[in-house]
Amino acid sequence: MIIKTPQRRVTIDGHLSIGNTQLNGVTCAGYLASVLIDSNLSWKSHINKVIKTITPKIGILSRICHYVPRSTLILLYNTLILPHLTYCIEIWGNTYTSYLEPILKLQKIIARLITFSDFSAHSKPLFHQLKILDIHNLCKLSTCTFVFDLKQNRYSHDITKFIQPLSHDYPTRQVLAGNISIPKQNLTLSQNQITFSAAKHWNSLPHSIKHVTSRHVFKKQLKHNLINSLADRSI
Repeated sequence: MIIKTPQRRVTIDGHLSIGNTQLNGVTCAGYLASVLIDSNLSWKSHINKVIKTITPKIGILSRICHYVPRSTLILLYNTLILPHLTYCIEIWGNTYTSYLEPILKLQKIIARLITFSDFSAHSKPLFHQLKILDIHNLCKLSTCTFVFDLKQNRYSHDITKFIQPLSHDYPTRQVLAGNISIPKQNLTLSQNQITFSAAKHWNSLPHSIKHVTSRHVFKKQLKHNLINSLADRSI
């Protein structure tokens, strides 16, 4: 598989082989058992896979919603659907907003299903009521948690491979706020990379959350902040 932009045309002369076995070119390949990588790094193949996986589970919720309490429906959502949305979302979830729109629409259906709301009801108040994060906020939560773990040296990776902490000879407002450097990227495709999106999401957090030292408290406060941002807003 050759990684390239959608506009770029690549001509391949010859072929690759291992021993007597010829290797065929592909436009999509599996990685980490469940993540699909396409040749344009658009993550459309993986997103389509997630959609196909969770759609039948929405049917399960629709068939039993009249027979079980709301708490059970939320538990089933967290068990059957949420893990597919959050698995490696800090990588594929920072893609183009339009690519994530089908998943967001499915989440809206789920929220209206659990609350027995009209199909045209605004979904953000429903997400707030159910304390469910939409796909964009799920991505922000996971991406910021990844940055938190990097800053706390929870990974063996060099932190500078993903983020660049600000360092000045004097205490600027950006440094005091706990911000990190946002790399200069002109292409939209480059801005979808985690090195750019992680800095953007992290710098948008409230000062009080960025300076939390406990991972559990950090995730709890950030999720609470994201859920509250959904209150009384239409989508």
